[in-house]
Amino acid sequence: MKKIFKRSFIYILASLFLLCNFLFYIPTYASEFDLSQVETDENDIFEDEARLIAAANDEHNETISYYVHQQSYGDTAPVGSGEVAGNCGTNKRLEAFYISRTTANSDFDGSIRYCAHSQSVGWTDWVTDGKLAGTSGRSKRMEALKIELTGELAENFDIYYKTYMSNCGWLEWAKNGEISGTVGYGATIEGVQILLVLKGSVYAPKVGRYSSITSDNMNDVMYSGHVQTFGDLKEVKNGALLGTTGKSKRMEAIKIRLSHGSKQMYGTINYKVHCQTYGWKDVVKENTIAGTKGESKRLEAISIYLTGDIGKYCDVYYRTHCQTFGWLGWSKNGQNSGSAGYGKRIEAIQIKILPKGSGAPGSTVNNYRNKYNTNNTEGYYLLEPYLDKIISECTNSAMTENQKLRACYDYVIKNYTYKTLTDYCPSNFEFHEYYAYLTVTTGSGNCYGMNFLFGHLAKKLGYDVNFYKGYVGTRRDTHGWVEIEGLIYDPELEQANGVDLFARKNGIMPYIYYYN
Repeated sequence: MKKIFKRSFIYILASLFLLCNFLFYIPTYASEFDLSQVETDENDIFEDEARLIAAANDEHNETISYYVHQQSYGDTAPVGSGEVAGNCGTNKRLEAFYISRTTANSDFDGSIRYCAHSQSVGWTDWVTDGKLAGTSGRSKRMEALKIELTGELAENFDIYYKTYMSNCGWLEWAKNGEISGTVGYGATIEGVQILLVLKGSVYAPKVGRYSSITSDNMNDVMYSGHVQTFGDLKEVKNGALLGTTGKSKRMEAIKIRLSHGSKQMYGTINYKVHCQTYGWKDVVKENTIAGTKGESKRLEAISIYLTGDIGKYCDVYYRTHCQTFGWLGWSKNGQNSGSAGYGKRIEAIQIKILPKGSGAPGSTVNNYRNKYNTNNTEGYYLLEPYLDKIISECTNSAMTENQKLRACYDYVIKNYTYKTLTDYCPSNFEFHEYYAYLTVTTGSGNCYGMNFLFGHLAKKLGYDVNFYKGYVGTRRDTHGWVEIEGLIYDPELEQANGVDLFARKNGIMPYIYYYN
């Protein structure tokens, strides 16, 4: 076997200097570097990881190249060991990836082999040597991947990799054939990072507890309750129905908990309920009764959220079956579910935990009926007929909810032009109502007018919409936009610059949104 390296004395000194430099920045090394030990902000962590990747690559002469096929982008440019392939934070799915060894005259036999877990396909066959893993021309999202080495390459190196998941961000590092991504939950990969590391290197990334989310490490959510006439109901889990439907029986109390297996995620589930007579009660921690027993008081609404690591990587979804209203849409992560001001009982509930990026189990429209949160200004009643007219023109009953939302978004872009407006609002309007009204009645508007008009169309479709004023990027002139479920919608800026700003995650250059 040839020697792995031919280092000159100068190269050795340079390497020692580099190591000392890392020791200055990072107090302790183990066999694997743990970034969680660095007390610094997120940008510093990324810089530290970049330095470690560079050092790991400098230790050997082996090179790799990889690229991905991504929705809207097609094949991306090839990148090398430790670089990111894919456009992260764009909500665009990866569909396939390719890896090749690019070392000229390598000292090691062996190969890199890899496979993908794809939507409705499952695990694909293992491939090597730059072949496609995933699917082509089928619009199928890639949900997970595995990579490993063979032959002498496996004897001398480890291969590390991690994936960027929609609405979640980077999972932790996996290595040598372990799963990265999610399996069985329909979440989408948007980017991948792969690193070839010499065995025993002090620069190896730490393999994380959360390199993948599968049934092996996903917590179960279990819940029991107390129901009129029936008393205490047995515990159910993972989306099963608790309570009754069609029997007009009120739920009076609920208790929720997570399973905490040795491989499952750290964290807890907390919740609060709105009770007849008492209103909103205090938040309780998991496995605690929320509500009443023996008082014949109905539950009217509930809010549930996750904490800790499970809250970082997962969403909790829940929906309630309410008197008169029936099944409401799915709420998540602390949103209210049920009703307020109507005196209507909750009769049943379902609760699920899913990895971020998986999407809701069903419709999220009309997830909470609030009698006290109606649009009852005089100005809104002037605006409302225009909203109804637009929705009837650009949507139809065959469309999905998201298609209707997109149709309204595109309608604003195509039918209204930009016009500078004075910052003013009459007393009979809310600010966002007034600018939407000006735009729809004159055919033009500024960022407030066009974006807030779309926001009111979305509200009319049943979405929970937030209206914001702030600024974008380095520009300090005021800008308005709307958000739905934490995603930004900005038809005015899309019209101006041609960049897709429908359901965009904040923090993606060049359009970073800052709130006033």
